[in-house]
Amino acid sequence: LTGAAECDLLVIVGATGGGAADQLRAALTRAGAEIVVPRLRLRPGGSTVVARLARGTAVLGLPGNPFAAVATLMALAPAIVEGRTGALPARPLRGPLRNAAEIAGQVTRIVPARAAEDGGWIGDPAVRTAHLGGLVDRDGLVVVPPDAEDGAIVEFLPLR
Repeated sequence: LTGAAECDLLVIVGATGGGAADQLRAALTRAGAEIVVPRLRLRPGGSTVVARLARGTAVLGLPGNPFAAVATLMALAPAIVEGRTGALPARPLRGPLRNAAEIAGQVTRIVPARAAEDGGWIGDPAVRTAHLGGLVDRDGLVVVPPDAEDGAIVEFLPLR
């Protein structure tokens, strides 16, 4: 971590949880990093951590779970890069989630989705986070707010 002074964004996958093998948070503390975002109220991806090293490098610590890593990378990395470069934020893609009530939970969720024929998206009700198979033949991911109802306007993160 202390040798990362030459990069603007360092992405680390894994070691973000609270178990004995999860050492990223302790390593960030030892490196004198400022923890900017300690956790997310998000499923999957709650163990994500965002920090800033003393020399200014941003650290994005992603969960080791493959789907959670991809989902949180797609959701957070663009905003971090825009902030680091001073770029204007990209316009979010929004539209209705046809089956929001079926997939909403008590916290925000990110799930694979496909385009609905009548516009908007249909999210996958069952997400297997241990692999990336759920992304096959999907158009992107949808960010589902807590307790969303059918037709709720959600953000869409395209896979292309």
